[in-house]
Amino acid sequence: QPGGVMAEAGPDGVVTLFIDIAQRSNLQLHVNAVDDVSFGPPVPMKIGEVKRAVRCVGVQLNDVIATYVSPDSYVYDSHSFVKVYVQEADRSAGIAVLIDPFSVQQVVPAVGNKLTITGTLMFPDAEAILLAHTSKITDHLSTPPAPLALNQRSLGGRTFNQPTLSGPGLCNV
Repeated sequence: QPGGVMAEAGPDGVVTLFIDIAQRSNLQLHVNAVDDVSFGPPVPMKIGEVKRAVRCVGVQLNDVIATYVSPDSYVYDSHSFVKVYVQEADRSAGIAVLIDPFSVQQVVPAVGNKLTITGTLMFPDAEAILLAHTSKITDHLSTPPAPLALNQRSLGGRTFNQPTLSGPGLCNV
């Protein structure tokens, strides 16, 4: 299974990675190998490209706009993060980002802030989320982009207000 790790060299230019590889099956086989390792800067990508990525790579998002900052903490791997949703300026795609509010390399944005973020893509709870390693505010919009408006027929169902089979919601029959 391909994967990605993002690390930053220390003052002497040395990177030490300790990788704990856990299996998701009940097999008792414990042979693990890490091959095809390469080092390089994070790859600047658009959010849509990140969400279509085949492997979890180190990513850099440039000039994305914060559209929602959750007031509740998000706990991942026994650590509390602030969950922020960001989108492209053209509203073509959006993604959740976990920001460490106690990191000196990260800043929690306000809605409307433009950001440059580096991080690693992960999928906890089946949602594509970028775990931020750095975040920097690059600009602030006076008005965030308006939400996209879609009619019900664009989301599912054949006719307007077609009844659903199991209660409230969209009909996709």
